[in-house]
Amino acid sequence: MRCSCSRIVVLLATLFLGIALWSFNNKRRYQQILEYQISSDDITKLESGKNCTTDTCLNLLSCSLHDGQLTVFVEPFIRVIDENGKDITPSPSSEYLEIRSVIERSRYRVNAIEDACLVVPGFDTLNIYRFNDDESSFSKNFNAGARLNNHNVLIFAFAGASLLDINAIIARTGSRRKTFRRGFDLSLPLWNPYVSPSSFLSSLEKFSYFIVVPIKFASHNVKVLLKNLFNENDCLVLDECDVTDGNFLCDSRGDAHNLGTIVKESQFTLIDDRVAGSELLLMSALRVGSIPVIISDFIVLPFNEVINWDLLVANYSRNR
Repeated sequence: MRCSCSRIVVLLATLFLGIALWSFNNKRRYQQILEYQISSDDITKLESGKNCTTDTCLNLLSCSLHDGQLTVFVEPFIRVIDENGKDITPSPSSEYLEIRSVIERSRYRVNAIEDACLVVPGFDTLNIYRFNDDESSFSKNFNAGARLNNHNVLIFAFAGASLLDINAIIARTGSRRKTFRRGFDLSLPLWNPYVSPSSFLSSLEKFSYFIVVPIKFASHNVKVLLKNLFNENDCLVLDECDVTDGNFLCDSRGDAHNLGTIVKESQFTLIDDRVAGSELLLMSALRVGSIPVIISDFIVLPFNEVINWDLLVANYSRNR
């Protein structure tokens, strides 16, 4: 029985829902830690996964052992000591611990790696930039003990996924068409731990603005372009200003506005992939019922394998 990508996407959607609903105690101690010591002879380069598909890079037999139910093994925590005696495994972040906790409490979790369709490594992969020498240090953690050989590995990466060329499924945020392996990788929304389930709000019946255009993190040229393009009374262009609260941005008159409130009061929200933070803005707009207008040649929208984004957003390419 074949393991479909859509089934994996459903699993990840379930995990993110669990993360949103789960109140995690970050004081909880992780117990079992497996330590690996590597020598210079053990250092091998990761197998390239540039052209991976489900047919060429996944062991589908292991995904058909439990009547078609997707199964996941969460590897015990590991620590890798390199050839110089240095600990090269980043300490686990609270977000990584929370993701592990949700998987471990889900119905997909199995206790033996041999029973698993997917294996989540026992080290924090959320931010690839935390590894010294980036891919080299990551490779040592991934390859230590050859423990993941012949298994389908699932990696969660919120930052730096583009640095990896690896034979593993990467559930990533900030996905770009150039490095995204369609039908193999998974595009996730950027998770905001400060948004609670109760803050998912319905949209207003009457909007104060036609469109809001946040440009705080845009380049100078993009700022000038967007200010000229949306120079209308019902268009609100918001830039940085002299306020201590980072949630507030200022309009052309210098008046400060709470970004979350303004997005809710706007019928449309402009999402430009040239402006940093566009993913968070996208999820914020969807949460409060403002229609995202996305200008992008590069981004892959979250869960695009199973969500018809044409029903939710207006998507435009600059090349058209």
